[in-house]
Amino acid sequence: MVEKLIDSRLVVAREHLHHHATSVLNEHDHLRDLVETPIEEPLRLSFDERRQRARRYLGVKAQSLNAALKPAFGHVGGWQFEATVRDGVILGSSDHETRIEGFDIARFDERANLARLWSVCFGRRTVQDGQDLWRRFIYARPHLAELAEELQDIGAPGEDLVLDQLEPTVLGEIQFGNWALAYRDIMKLLAAAVETEVDLFVYVAADGRLADMISQGTVNFERMRDILRDYGSVVSVPTWLVGIDFAEGAEPEQA
Repeated sequence: MVEKLIDSRLVVAREHLHHHATSVLNEHDHLRDLVETPIEEPLRLSFDERRQRARRYLGVKAQSLNAALKPAFGHVGGWQFEATVRDGVILGSSDHETRIEGFDIARFDERANLARLWSVCFGRRTVQDGQDLWRRFIYARPHLAELAEELQDIGAPGEDLVLDQLEPTVLGEIQFGNWALAYRDIMKLLAAAVETEVDLFVYVAADGRLADMISQGTVNFERMRDILRDYGSVVSVPTWLVGIDFAEGAEPEQA
């Protein structure tokens, strides 16, 4: 199959707000721009010609969507990638152990997060490799070196250090894979919510014509909305389900 790269424009086509997500977005209205801006950034996507019986049609490669959207979120600034939660601390892609099974995107108060890490490393119940974990974490984030020194000065070994959280904690997934991954993503969210307070979960999935052009059997807006409705009592984290589709007039021509 011959692949072709096509400049594309996506938009937020629909949304589903679950469990107080409306209140979170109203209180922190800047979060909308931080999610919608990278989605609506011009993207170069990979398409190929597909065949179903006698019909030929143009399909979009899901991998190219992920490859284009994650850098777009990086352009906005403030987003971290492949984030996991360990002992209440959010770790990112610069931490080797988080590069697999992490959340695609995350935003959080780095000062409060670093204070939680200090507590894990030097507080009441320290981890065995606390000193090394602290050193590696700061080494991978030079911009936190000054804050790390400040916390070392005000923190008392053997006591936990707690700082007010000034920014909401947002975790998110950009998902175009097999539909079963939606359940894995929910389980991952529930596990993270046990470790730390998650203010908002953002879930980006294909909708409309974009969903049709990926393939059958993949996660899309409607499948994920149904899951949230069916298991709403279990998923207590405010969730913003974002359905994305081609902008009007920007859909690639069919083969």
